[in-house]
Order: sequence, then structure tokens, then C-alpha cells
Amino acid sequence: MLYRGYDIRQTNSNQVSVENKKIRIAFFADILEENFDGVTHTLYHIVRHAPRDRFDFVFVTPHPPKKETNFPFSVIISPGIKLPLYKEYMFALPFLRKSIERKLDRFDPHIIHFTTPSLLGVYALRYGKKKNIPVITTYHSHFPSYIEYYFRYIPFAYNIIFPLIKKPLWLYPQCDLTLAPSMEMKEFLMENDVEESKIRFWKRGVDRNKFHQRFRREEWKKEHGITEEKTVLFVSRLVKEKEVFTLAKVYRLFQERNLKVRFVVVGQGPAGQKLKEKMPNAVFLGKQTGQNLSEAFASCDIFMFPSITETFGNVVLEALSSGLPVVTAQAGGPKDIVQDGITGYHVTPKSVEEFYEKISFLLRDGEEYKKFRAHAISYAETQTWANVCEELYKIYEEYGSVREAKQLS
Repeated sequence: MLYRGYDIRQTNSNQVSVENKKIRIAFFADILEENFDGVTHTLYHIVRHAPRDRFDFVFVTPHPPKKETNFPFSVIISPGIKLPLYKEYMFALPFLRKSIERKLDRFDPHIIHFTTPSLLGVYALRYGKKKNIPVITTYHSHFPSYIEYYFRYIPFAYNIIFPLIKKPLWLYPQCDLTLAPSMEMKEFLMENDVEESKIRFWKRGVDRNKFHQRFRREEWKKEHGITEEKTVLFVSRLVKEKEVFTLAKVYRLFQERNLKVRFVVVGQGPAGQKLKEKMPNAVFLGKQTGQNLSEAFASCDIFMFPSITETFGNVVLEALSSGLPVVTAQAGGPKDIVQDGITGYHVTPKSVEEFYEKISFLLRDGEEYKKFRAHAISYAETQTWANVCEELYKIYEEYGSVREAKQLS
């Protein structure tokens, strides 16, 4: 069934703003519900830090903010359907509603920005090309890496699905600019025909008001049944592509060697039940937000992140900001965030023994642990959302002026 929702949601005015003094951005996001995932986490920081005297936005989405969210900009609702295997996600069908284009024309955007190479991304790119408006995209999710987790061992499926997963990558070379969060993702985009001159690094920030060592409470461990053990924290959606079963294997190795280490898992997802079966002595807290999440980060000792599919890895930066050294797979965004031997360690992807050795060393050597912890906090202090968002706003100002040149050419 199509999701209908509102045609357009107004928040602060009776009509969509078209004030000439502001740069107007039409932002296409498949999900606009706060705290839904890493993409929406980033989007809400862009929205909340945006200087209203410099920018105006309209958002196009099939999955709008919840009604109680005080969302400050107008929202155009795209038709969409729920994905059968992951019903929390909506698949946008913007081409079914002609009024979307009319409303975008009223807004008269200087810039088009989309987040996902979905049909919504296709619509955004086509609208930008048709109207001669610069198109910017952010490379958030590394979809080609997911196929190993879902189709590798299904006969014939891998050869069929892989070309379909890679097919949407044709959008990126067509854009005026692609924002890449890490060196590995930049190299991947260049391998898929995106010109280097059309790629810029744009990392992510961390909210030091939420992720800070001051949230550490000594009572926290006792409240969760943890007595004398050191703790290894994992925070993420509980899905295969986050390498949750590598986490389970490392847990088992600690159990077999009788070390007093307790694993704490924050998050939920389809792999959750199986993970609980494999990690019976671990503490599973489910999805946490607000101060509960802040305390979980700050009150544990080490952060382990085995995922090899991350374009960036927000939780890694949140862990560092909370004062936790991080042991991460040497892949994707996290290897750019974690300074090997300074704020944590890089580990060969899926190497259970290496994860065990690095975590054990940090938990065993108190002086080295303190150094890593201090370096982690110092690095995080330089990665504020205000600084990161201002980089994006300067790009908007640069490309907003490009529109006039494009339309005169």
C-alpha cells in the first residue's frame, strides 16, 4: 500500500520560503525520522546547525519526521512502499506524484542534495539536470559491500544481485559533487568513474554535549549486573553487515581463556536473538538514546567495532569522545578515524585473534590505556558538528553561485 502522508508540511510559514537572499536547498532523504540511523543522525545536525539567515531547505521524503518532532523546515511527502524484509524502511516512488515537481518549482532551489542512490536519488538527479541546477550527493552507505552478507552463498544469486547493487552507482558520475567521508570511499568512487575533481571529503562530527567522559558513572556497571569485570562495548544495529558474528567469536575467545571481561551490546536488529544465543553472558541493552546511551559509552572501558562496511562510522567517533580507546577493523571510515597505536588499534578484518590480543593489551596495561584514553578525548574535541557543518555550508554557498552560471550558459 502506498504511504500517502501529507502533500507538504509547513512549519514556520504559510508557504514555502522563496526569499531571494537565502540559498535554497532541496534535500532528498529516504528517511527523515530522527535517530533512525547514521544518515538521519547526520541530517538532523545539518538541519539544527543551519544558519537561517543564509539558508532555507525543503525536504523530500517517503518517511517524514514524527509529528511530535519540531522539524524546522517544510517537508514534501513522496509516495512509497515498505520493504518486505525490513519494514522499518520505506522505498520512495516519487515519480508517481506529479505535484512534487510543482512544489519544487515554487521553492526554486539553488542546489539539489540527495543521500541515497534510490529512486528518490534518481528523481533528484533528473530534476536537477532538467532545471540546470547543481546536484550534490553524500556517499553514506556502501551498498556493494552488503552482498557478501546476504547473497554470497545463495546459488546464482550473487552473480545476479551484484550487478543490480552496483547499477545505481551510475548516479554519482552524473552529479556535480559527491561528498566522500573517507579515503577508501574516495578511491572506490574514482574506480567507478567519478572524476577526482568532483569528489570532496566531508567527514562527520560528534556532539560533545552528549558523548563526553563526564557521563561515566562507577555505579553504572553494578546497575547492569557487572561486578569486577572490565567491559567491551559494541554499539550498532544488530545486522550481519556489522560483523556481529565476529563480535561473538571474540566474546567466545575471552570466555574460553577465563579473562574477566564482560561484553556490553547496545542496539537491536534481526541478528539480535541469534547473537544473544551465542553470547549468553553478555549484557544486551537494546536500543538506547539520550543520557542512557551517553552513560553506556562513557561507563565502559573499550569499544570494539568489527564492521568492514562503514563509509564513516559515527559510533566510533562517539566512543572516542566518551573516552574509550577503539579497536576496529582496518576498513572503511573507522580506519581514518582511529589513529593506530594512539587512540586505538587497527585489526585485520575478521581476525578474531588480533581483536583479542589488542583488547587484552589495553585492558591489561593501565598506563598505556590512560594515554590512549587521553588521546581519544583530545582528537574528539577537534571534531565538533559545528565545524563539520560549516564546511558543508561553505560548499552550499560555493555551488549556490554556480547555479546562476549554469543557467546562463
